[in-house]
Amino acid sequence: MLNSLYVDDLYYGAETAQDAYQLTSSAIEILRSAGFNLRKLRTNCSELNKLWCENGYEENTDHGQGSGFLGLNWDPIEDKIKLNLRDVRNSLESGIANGTTKRHVLRIISPIFDPCGLISPFVITVKILMQELWEKGLKWDEQLPSGLEEKWRTWCSELAHIDNLQIERKLFSNAGMSEISLHVFCDASPKAYGAVAYFRYITEEGRVKVSFIISKSKVAPLKTLTLARLELMAALIAARLAKYLLNTFPSLTKEIFLWSDSKIVLHWLKGSSKIWKPFVSNRVAQVQLLTPPNCWNHCSGSENPADFTTRGESTRKFLTSSLWWMGPAWLSQPVQSWSVQCLPNPPDGMCGEEVIASERRRTAIVNTMVTTTNEDNCISGCIDIDKYSNLGKLLRVTAWVRRFIHNAKPGPLKLSGPLCASELQEALYSWIKATQLKHFGRELKQLLSKGIISKDSSIYNLNPELDDNQLLQLKGRLEFSNEEVRAKHPWFLPTKDKFVKLLILDAHVKMCHLGVDGTLTQLREQFWIIKGRQFVKNVLNDCIICRRYKVKTGTQVVAPLPPDRIQEHSPFDVSGVDFAGPFYVNDSNTKCYLIIFTCAVIRAVHLELVPNMSTDSFLLAFRRFISRRGLCSVLYSDNAKTFKKANSELRKWWKYINNPEVKKVFASPKELFGNLLLNGVHGGEVSGKDRYVRLKLA
Repeated sequence: MLNSLYVDDLYYGAETAQDAYQLTSSAIEILRSAGFNLRKLRTNCSELNKLWCENGYEENTDHGQGSGFLGLNWDPIEDKIKLNLRDVRNSLESGIANGTTKRHVLRIISPIFDPCGLISPFVITVKILMQELWEKGLKWDEQLPSGLEEKWRTWCSELAHIDNLQIERKLFSNAGMSEISLHVFCDASPKAYGAVAYFRYITEEGRVKVSFIISKSKVAPLKTLTLARLELMAALIAARLAKYLLNTFPSLTKEIFLWSDSKIVLHWLKGSSKIWKPFVSNRVAQVQLLTPPNCWNHCSGSENPADFTTRGESTRKFLTSSLWWMGPAWLSQPVQSWSVQCLPNPPDGMCGEEVIASERRRTAIVNTMVTTTNEDNCISGCIDIDKYSNLGKLLRVTAWVRRFIHNAKPGPLKLSGPLCASELQEALYSWIKATQLKHFGRELKQLLSKGIISKDSSIYNLNPELDDNQLLQLKGRLEFSNEEVRAKHPWFLPTKDKFVKLLILDAHVKMCHLGVDGTLTQLREQFWIIKGRQFVKNVLNDCIICRRYKVKTGTQVVAPLPPDRIQEHSPFDVSGVDFAGPFYVNDSNTKCYLIIFTCAVIRAVHLELVPNMSTDSFLLAFRRFISRRGLCSVLYSDNAKTFKKANSELRKWWKYINNPEVKKVFASPKELFGNLLLNGVHGGEVSGKDRYVRLKLA
């Protein structure tokens, strides 16, 4: 409903009459809930009319006179649409006696409503006439000159033929269609420019069908423009029209073709929009934004239906023209038979070359004189290394700066695309050179001039030399080893430098945050850092990730031991109990278990053999235990179900059963299960004895 509701009119369709009835019922109920009365129902389906009548919906059966349809006339019986020019004819009849003036002309042509551009060739003629009236500077009630009045009367005489125009309401005449493509043609003349769009599809029978969709036309501006610019404006209308149709039918159109008979315009659309003057550049940029350049193709002017929208045509001719309603004849042929020329080369001939040259932006050659410096020296000056905390990002930024400097220099070779490994390596060389110049500038000058450095240098004992890139390297004693060249002759780097710090952090991360030795070993495969171990240690101390994992854990405050563990008690007065097992009896598969009673004070152990872990077996074993060791004041156990059941059952017996035998067993000031502590956390003394007993009985 949101997409089909226009002001107070609702238009929609369905595949079957039942579906259409369901849509009608839903729409009526929804609008009725908001206080709107949906009425004047119209349809081209007799079955749907019957459903409406049976269910009491209002239905206008006067189909013969047609119905309003977005300002057009719709005949539901034939399912065709025709223009509503009744107001135009009434204005024409009433204004004949008043003479032909500019006011009269404007009053007659204003009511023409042709949203789909069905009669654009007819309407553009009167638009051009109206523009001529304004150019003449005629007053509103001044009689038209004879030449213009003759054109006006010719146009009015053809108005009656428009009443015969009828088109099919359905855009596609076949339900089973495939390979739907959108074709938009554009053209221009000194008076007007426009575009026309068609749908091309293949029916179930394999026949190619072409349907007219919409056309747009505009008169040329009063300011005189070249025909090539007018063709470009027509291409912009075509691009906007194609974008509108693609948004209207997002899932319907599979391919899009845009056609123009101007090779100059196609050449403009082929290249960049920035090389042309503003008028052409702005419109080329808009067209390229709306449609891809590879969709534009060339067609001949005689087969371009958009030509009707640029020069006007008599109603008799365009109403019967297959070129206007179905496009060129080759459009109904298989695609393989088309002679498609996509974005041709610059048009031949002096005229086309002159037009293209006149629209090209002027280029100026500027001569400048600059003072050049060493590129490596300026790297540290134009890039603030203190802004970077990552070596990789620093090298990428440096590589982009170096590429810009390279491309700014005159020369045929220009770098483009993503950065390559060699550019990143050159960026690394630049920073090594800049760092060495900053800290070892005197040594570098001495080596370049004399080949030896002075003895007062801090690196004299390391015997430095220059490599092929004019970088300081360690000569060392590994000349004949099988190591890599850089491992034998590492580059010199100073301590306490930001670039060196980034190198250390990068090696540290690559080695998965190893310590000082691992990081230093990785670095010495390429670099020799003065006082490297101490500097690496200082840098790694600032690593947030390492500090997080190396932080000292907090010490647990130990609680005091319970009184039962440290106060004087008789043996087994405070005890713990646990099961051990199972154990297998010799020459039998019978299992048995041990109940371990442990004194919490002196660690004495009492063992009882039981056949199973039931509560009854535990109570019998406990009776034997207290018969040998005496009653307990406190007995610790874990949360085994046997102990929990024994605890609950004996408490229940103690509270509710007045049994002399039970009283006799517990006739003591010490209450056994009244002080039973079921807590597995404090059973370490029993668990330890469990392992010891198992070891001895194994």
